[in-house]
Amino acid sequence: MSFIKDHNMWGFFIFPVVINIGLFYLGFSVTSGLSDTIFDWLKDALGIGSWEFDGAETISSIVWFLIWIVLKILFFFLYAYLGGYIVLILMSPILAWVSERTEKLATGRDYPFSIKRFFIDVIRGIFISVRSFVLEVIITLAIVIIGFIPILGFLSPVLLFAVSAYFYGFSFIDYSSERKGLKMKESMSYVSNRKGLAIGTAMPFSALLLIPYVGQMLAGFTAVIGTVGATLAVMEVDGQSQTEITSHA
Repeated sequence: MSFIKDHNMWGFFIFPVVINIGLFYLGFSVTSGLSDTIFDWLKDALGIGSWEFDGAETISSIVWFLIWIVLKILFFFLYAYLGGYIVLILMSPILAWVSERTEKLATGRDYPFSIKRFFIDVIRGIFISVRSFVLEVIITLAIVIIGFIPILGFLSPVLLFAVSAYFYGFSFIDYSSERKGLKMKESMSYVSNRKGLAIGTAMPFSALLLIPYVGQMLAGFTAVIGTVGATLAVMEVDGQSQTEITSHA
């Protein structure tokens, strides 16, 4: 946070606000439209529109309301579970910019803007987020199964948190890897050899997501902070590595 404060990077926090508003507006619009569609289908299937007995209109309203509330609840549950990766996917171009800006402010190194590289960054960021989500689900299922084994079950929550933080951290670090010209496999190897770095930089982001709904709403802000932290950490680690190589030469 101190780096963000010292270099007046607060402007980047506008984007999470816009994304949150957009997501909730879209979510509520889609669920409301879907409620009407499902209700119209039920009206035709059950003949609700032709009911003429007393209270038919009230029952019709209750049915519509139940459909509406169930879809809203499903939306909130999906957002709570997928919120972290939804934020990373939608903010991919912003986080690439945040990482580049951080390195420029820290080192003075400038990267000329390129539309082609910008889209490559975005596509790569989205691909990594989707890949990380799929892998995290697979590993999570394996850990849940292992959790039924006595003693090992106590480690499950810690392992689940570490796995989540690792994949989020991978996304934050990869923006720096891409700028250094590392291919996807090389970036995977780079992060795999620095698991502690990946987990450490994403711990606040991952911990915040444990808070239902509130965590997802604030995830965009911590994603910006996590990307800044990951970029600075990568520069520090790579600087130390280069120093060690030079000293041994």
